[in-house]
Amino acid sequence: MREKDTKERILDAAERIFAERGFAGTSLRAVTSAADVNLAAVHYHFGSKEALLQEILHRRVAPINQERAKRLDRIEARAAEEPPSVEEIVAAFLEPAVQLGDGPESDGRAVRALAARIYGEPRELVEPMIREEFGDLSRRFVALLGRARPELSRSEIESRFQFAVGVLIFVIAERYVSNLTPDSELDLNDREAIVRRMSAFIVHGLCAPPADARSRGGS
Repeated sequence: MREKDTKERILDAAERIFAERGFAGTSLRAVTSAADVNLAAVHYHFGSKEALLQEILHRRVAPINQERAKRLDRIEARAAEEPPSVEEIVAAFLEPAVQLGDGPESDGRAVRALAARIYGEPRELVEPMIREEFGDLSRRFVALLGRARPELSRSEIESRFQFAVGVLIFVIAERYVSNLTPDSELDLNDREAIVRRMSAFIVHGLCAPPADARSRGGS
């Protein structure tokens, strides 16, 4: 068996088991059994269960973040002459996650299952992994949003961007949607409609007046 084949089989098996059982419920023995490899192969390729989870996350989000980075490069190049628009920044954030994360080169169900599970894991486990995968890119998004909305403080921009992340994770994970809105006509398989509706919601939130200004005005 070729080295790449072994590594991919381990990742595939570990991802399935992790999505079903969570990190604590996933044993390396279960992974080796499902992947038909020995324990030494897991330690050789990944070293630890934490490192294995990090690689699972990286494998799924790297293509999405690469596309986001390309779009941010173009926005930043144009921003040298004119301020970027909130709409194009939001599109650069949402579209790759919805389109690439569920496209022909990706296992969309695996991406959704991973998103549903990863954010339910203990913070001390996943926060360093999320920071590793998204930290630099998040700072670029926040910086561009600050240029598009200079009247907002950096703290305000950062919090609103985190709210946008929460909306995206909720939709990708498809968690609780049917329970919360059982009569909803929203088709989660209609990627264009999902992006349109999320974008409208997030753009309006990002373009709202500063929260502290509203508070002062209402007092």
